[in-house]
Amino acid sequence: MVILSFNRLQRLTIRFVLIIVVTIAMVFGWGAIAHSQLPSSPTAASNDPHKPPKGVTRLGEYEIADVNSPLDKNLLFKVVSPTVFNRDEPPEGSLPVEVRAEEITQRLMRALDRADKAKQTPIISVATLNNRLILQLNDNQMTRSLRLVTVTEPDADYHGKTLEELAQEWQKILQAEVERIERLFSPKVLSQRVGQALQISIGLVLGSVVLWFLRRTLIRKQTVLQARYCCGRCD
Repeated sequence: MVILSFNRLQRLTIRFVLIIVVTIAMVFGWGAIAHSQLPSSPTAASNDPHKPPKGVTRLGEYEIADVNSPLDKNLLFKVVSPTVFNRDEPPEGSLPVEVRAEEITQRLMRALDRADKAKQTPIISVATLNNRLILQLNDNQMTRSLRLVTVTEPDADYHGKTLEELAQEWQKILQAEVERIERLFSPKVLSQRVGQALQISIGLVLGSVVLWFLRRTLIRKQTVLQARYCCGRCD
C-alpha cells in the first residue's frame, strides 16, 4: 500500500507540473507568436503579370492593398498606388502597391520592437520629408525617428481627403496601435497572465484530485460490494 500510494503521489506530481507548463504555454503562446512571427509576404504575383496579385484590388488607374496589424493581422488602413499594368516590366520609378504595403508592414514590425523596448510610450507624429507628408515614430531609446508611412496623393484621392486630413487619421490609428503594443507586453499585463495561468493550473489540479478521490471511493465501494456478494454466495 505504501508503494502504491507513493506511485499515485508521483503521478499526481508529474500531472501537476505538466498542467502548469501547458497552461502557461497556452497563455503566453499567442503573445510570443504575435511578437516574433513575421507577416506573410503578399508580393507573390499571379501567373499573369498583367493581373493584380492576390490581396490587391485594381480600380482603373489605382491599385489598393491592405496594411494589417503585425499583432493580429487586423486591418489598419489601405494604401494606394498607380496601377502597374505589367509587373514584369514596371514603369521606372513606380512601386507596386503590394510591395509598398509589405514595406510598411515591415516598418511596423520594427516599430513593435522599439515600442516594446521603450521606457515611455513612443509618439507617432506627422512630419515633412522631401516635401511629402510622412508618419514617423519617436521614442526615448533612439535619437533617429523611424519613418513608417509616406502619405501620397493617390492615397488622399482614393480616400477622398486632403493629404493633411489623411495623415492625421493614420496618425491616430498608428498611435493607438503603438499604445496597444505597450499594454500587451507591459510588466503589469505579463504579471496578470502569470496569475491567470496559476489560477487555471490550480483549478485543473483540484479538479484532477477530486476526480481521483471520487474514482478511489467508487473502487472501494465496488470492492466492498463484491466482497459481500462473494460472502453471500459462500453462505
